[in-house]
Amino acid sequence: MNVVEDGKKRLWIATNGDGLLCHDPATGQTVSYKADPNHLERTNVVSNNWLGTLTISKDKRRLYVCMSSGMMSMDLKADTFEVWPTGKVLLSGLAVHAVREDNNGLLWVATSGGLYMVNKEKGKENGDGLSALTISDGLPANDVTSVELADDGTIWMGTVHGLAHYDPATQQVNCYYAASGLQGNEYSNGASCRDTEGRLYFGGSNGISCFNPADIKLQTMNFKPRVTGIILNGQEVTSQTLSGSKLICQDGVLESNVFTFAHNDNTFTITLSALNFERAEELQYAYRTGNDSWITLPQGSSDLTLSHLAPGEYNFEVKVIDNEPVSSDVQPSEPSPDDRLLERVMRVVSSHITDPDLSVEFIAQEVGISRSHLHRKMKELTNQTTVDLIRSIRLQRAARLLSKGEMSVSDVMYACGFSFASSFATTFKKFYGMSPTEYAQRNHSSTT
Repeated sequence: MNVVEDGKKRLWIATNGDGLLCHDPATGQTVSYKADPNHLERTNVVSNNWLGTLTISKDKRRLYVCMSSGMMSMDLKADTFEVWPTGKVLLSGLAVHAVREDNNGLLWVATSGGLYMVNKEKGKENGDGLSALTISDGLPANDVTSVELADDGTIWMGTVHGLAHYDPATQQVNCYYAASGLQGNEYSNGASCRDTEGRLYFGGSNGISCFNPADIKLQTMNFKPRVTGIILNGQEVTSQTLSGSKLICQDGVLESNVFTFAHNDNTFTITLSALNFERAEELQYAYRTGNDSWITLPQGSSDLTLSHLAPGEYNFEVKVIDNEPVSSDVQPSEPSPDDRLLERVMRVVSSHITDPDLSVEFIAQEVGISRSHLHRKMKELTNQTTVDLIRSIRLQRAARLLSKGEMSVSDVMYACGFSFASSFATTFKKFYGMSPTEYAQRNHSSTT
């Protein structure tokens, strides 16, 4: 149920099953606008009795009605529903969760199929008043559950897999997740509002996230993406792996910039890393071979598969897309000693990731430094303790395996070095804002 007040102090009530109601406290009269299949001749009724949120237009002349299938606009003075170019129902077939109107008269509509911008005037002229923003444009999910407008003209929205920020001027999308300190990754339908001070509130499965958009500063970092793993014929490539009669790489994947494959080993999977473990899910990777167009991976995904490559030489490039697009080649300048240390630590953790007893002491021994020195350098380089870093790498691998949908949750748990299901589920949910099962269902279904 949702209730709003119009300019005449009347209360408009959205219900689940009984359509739209209008109650006038001054007269005590209540009018029903419920759809009635026995009286199809009535024009001032909703087309769907299962309603979501209601919004009064800025000029107080219209009531926007969100429904389980589409939205409608009522002319409050004429007491009739307006006709869009597509009929009385706009965005039919999509669940519409919320509508907000900006200072230019544009409507921003949160739907199960993305965020839609509705240009009412353009729609009246030629019937083309819609444009959509979806996961392909950088949203964390297509199911946008709520939307609010900031003072600077930008758009904030809740989704079923994170909070998103969109700047219409630059068309840039930035995403924020539970790891950023938010209530979680799942936001509820229509559960958002803005107060008189410009603060925004978004409700979700774990509480409410409240912030002032003016306080959110976009961070720009110069990431150095690296190829951290290659899978060929189901096996991880090492410095000893042959393709045909030749070694694929001389010094291991992390240390190599040149990889040689036999002509028949032309399909393999590459794992990328920006060597940033706090915000791995917020980053996007884009890659290309030669002068081809850049191909962008889904947000939080770091695996890509090159299939059926023709014989020849390829220059493989990758860039990292953060809040501000920042890119650098996969072949950076000579790695610093700190870069090499972090790479060695990653290699040790990756090689022993199935071992639940992997210890800080063992890693320190393998990379050739003391435990205290390792702890100090990891805090300096990743802002995490070594224990937290191990956990982050385990969880990121678990997320990748769950997204592929080829293993059960239990098998993923053991493959990533977790011994107990309850501990795995609790740790995973704290990191990603949802259980491993939920993550597998949502991310696997979105990639198939």
